[in-house]
Amino acid sequence: MANAADPAVLAPSRLGILPRVILITFGVTGIAFAISLFFGILGLTAVGIVRGHLPDLRVAYRQIAVPVAIIIGTVAFGSAWIVEIRHYHQAKLLNRNDLERTR
Repeated sequence: MANAADPAVLAPSRLGILPRVILITFGVTGIAFAISLFFGILGLTAVGIVRGHLPDLRVAYRQIAVPVAIIIGTVAFGSAWIVEIRHYHQAKLLNRNDLERTR
């Protein structure tokens, strides 16, 4: 029976990298979209008040929130991918060192 302290149980898996990267990317992209939409609506409302007319708030979605979310999502995907690959290699190296110590 496998023990929780057994290093073989904690062996890193390549299959776990992609789901974590996708989860992190969607989370960061969603947060970036929400924040940029909020500030876009605030900015357009402020400009509308200053100019004295009702702003078209569809611009906040089309020209502010979506491009910002795409850019930040791309950066988040690349960053998460690099971090997860590093984590995988570090865990693999630590697992190999633990196995050598137990022998």
